[in-house]
Amino acid sequence: MNNIKYNKRSKCCFEIFITTLIIFILSIQTIEAQVFTDQQIGFDREETRQELLNDGVEEKDIHKELTLARETYVNMRVYSQQSSTVTPITSQGCGNIDFVNEFNEWCYKRIERSGIPDFTGVNCNYSLYQDSEIINPSDMSINNWDFNYLNLNEFGENTLRLGDNNPFKWVERIEKEIIVTQANSLINYRYAFKLEEPNNFHSISQQPYFRIFLEDSNGNMINCSLFEATVGLPGINCIDISPNKSVCYLPATVNSLNFLDYVNVGDQVKLVVEVADCGIGGHYGYAYFEAMCTDLDGAIIADSEGSNFCSDNNISFTTTQSSYGGNFPDWKILNGGSVVASGNGESIQHYFSQAGNYTIEATINLPTSDPSCNSQVTYTRDIVVEDCPCECEDCTSFSPVPGERYIVSGWVSEEHDITPKFFKDSFIQLTFDRSGTPNSSAVKFYPSGQIIDGWQRVFGEFTVPNSTYNMSVILGNNGDHSVASYFDDIRIHPYNGNLKSFVYDQETQRLMAELDENNYATYYEYDKEGGLIRVKKETERGVYTIQETRSGNSTLSAQN
Repeated sequence: MNNIKYNKRSKCCFEIFITTLIIFILSIQTIEAQVFTDQQIGFDREETRQELLNDGVEEKDIHKELTLARETYVNMRVYSQQSSTVTPITSQGCGNIDFVNEFNEWCYKRIERSGIPDFTGVNCNYSLYQDSEIINPSDMSINNWDFNYLNLNEFGENTLRLGDNNPFKWVERIEKEIIVTQANSLINYRYAFKLEEPNNFHSISQQPYFRIFLEDSNGNMINCSLFEATVGLPGINCIDISPNKSVCYLPATVNSLNFLDYVNVGDQVKLVVEVADCGIGGHYGYAYFEAMCTDLDGAIIADSEGSNFCSDNNISFTTTQSSYGGNFPDWKILNGGSVVASGNGESIQHYFSQAGNYTIEATINLPTSDPSCNSQVTYTRDIVVEDCPCECEDCTSFSPVPGERYIVSGWVSEEHDITPKFFKDSFIQLTFDRSGTPNSSAVKFYPSGQIIDGWQRVFGEFTVPNSTYNMSVILGNNGDHSVASYFDDIRIHPYNGNLKSFVYDQETQRLMAELDENNYATYYEYDKEGGLIRVKKETERGVYTIQETRSGNSTLSAQN
């Protein structure tokens, strides 16, 4: 437990034990990742204040308790966002592609599998058959095998289950016609599947499968649009369920199709999704599917969607495309044609130090079942990074600049039975969160110099590392539980600047102490009438009285 104690130095110190770290988060010249207003988090400051007073909290403690209460509301808001971090699949420009209106605008077909499936002449059904249905995975039991192994929690509330676990040798497909525009030129789809196989495996032509592709207006498969998932797909998992049978599955995965890679704006295409049992019979295959349409910007997603892109900020980008066989996207971030950042991975993070126009590029190996096709595509997204004003409720003007030098200082005291020559357990640590590698660094400062009236000064210089977006000040104690540490007068200021600070009595408002540019104090003492009677100066050698004043009243007798 952290106990705040008052003491003779400046009536504002912290007691801290070995297991305790007091952390102050200071915004670097970047805007904090998330800042919420009271209204956004549902925090009523005045109502909470009155409740605290009704509960007997003293007026002097109200500010601290309000701060703690507000932090609780913020944490609840952040948790609710983290609990739903899966990118929602919603439709823009493709009609009912997202199944919000059930199966409207879709076509369902089913045939018995024999050789290469051929749906020529098969009539459309405008409703689903048997166990193929649109479901809300959140309604499923948490003990359901599919829910747990296929990560169905990542799907939205309108998800299609195509096929079932009855091995009837069926091939089932759904179709939807789309007129291609710039606004709907990209389809993102999420899928998961479960395929049953004998342990010796079928030949590829007989295996259960899931696939998605495009057809032109004449019903012909468009070259290179086919993505087929079978048991040989990288990342698939197989579990033996009997001595002669396995279940192979792929958890929720996201892919993309760019219509403009295959057709032109104004053309009509047909999106086709198929799932099949094995070609011999006796082993099933089924899948879960949902989709959305958007423009090409939708292939690259920023972690700050829904808000402005602000300079002096760290922004991460991911894609709607899943990796296959460990092949992650190649990233570039360009400004004025020059590459300012690059990398390979599921995402890229960059510290945007300046406003301007930027282009984000992601070159992706697309999953395709035709080795003769170009399996790479480059998605781009243009963004405008602005100089955003601070909109936080408790903005601070203190914003350390990456690459600049600063001075940190403070005073510490340790509670020993016999005062040692120096304090060795207390320290001030600065931790820097950074984009890139390494993603964090830290530096510790220990007290040095003479102990003055039970206090020893901490003083040091540091440079904020480049690409830092957040800095933490940690007050620590390396000792055991029996020794308490006290911290006071902690200051950070630019290396080339001077800083003076002042301490006032909270009741009389009299100046009690003045701390100079080296964090040494000048103390002011007053008599009961408020007159200044003594001035003391703290130096490296100790505390000295530099001024003392005595006054009094005398009565003069009258002379005859």
